[in-house]
Amino acid sequence: MTRTKLSADTILDHAAALITAGEPLTFSTLARALGSRSQALYNYYPNQAALTDALCARNLHWLVPRLQKALFGLSGRAALTQLALTCRTSGLAHFRLTQFTLAHVHQDNAPATAGAMTDLRTLINQLIQSTPADAATQIVGERMLRNLIVGEIFNVGTGWFDDPAMSAEESFRQMVDQCLAPLFPEQ
Repeated sequence: MTRTKLSADTILDHAAALITAGEPLTFSTLARALGSRSQALYNYYPNQAALTDALCARNLHWLVPRLQKALFGLSGRAALTQLALTCRTSGLAHFRLTQFTLAHVHQDNAPATAGAMTDLRTLINQLIQSTPADAATQIVGERMLRNLIVGEIFNVGTGWFDDPAMSAEESFRQMVDQCLAPLFPEQ
């Protein structure tokens, strides 16, 4: 194996590649993939938790600008629908990384991930709070939308939603539409 010049970004790139390939992410497997020794990684990440935090934060920071771009010029129901579709598409395109991030996003002592989650939550909250629904309906609507997105990524990514009667994307669109209906009672 050739030796790779180490940097925080290079380490995260290789960590993401390991996860995408279905390999366990440990300092040992990562060092082997980098052609280095695991002790060299400690110069960049003091422990496995710090590495995981950095990788999850990077995955979330990757998503937020893509959402902002996809939502540009949209508002209301159209914006929330596009947010759900963009999250679904991105999550399925990077299924194993998304699984990894979702599994670790609420770990204690993960300050980088917490900051990235705040950015994502702020974006979603701004869209939800702009709806004409009351506060309680907004809370339920936001939770339903997040649950739909996460559930869809997991179920489609594992092959659960494979039915010739209706595509997974079409059923997702219909579920999102039903989820958003109480947030926009006049439409």
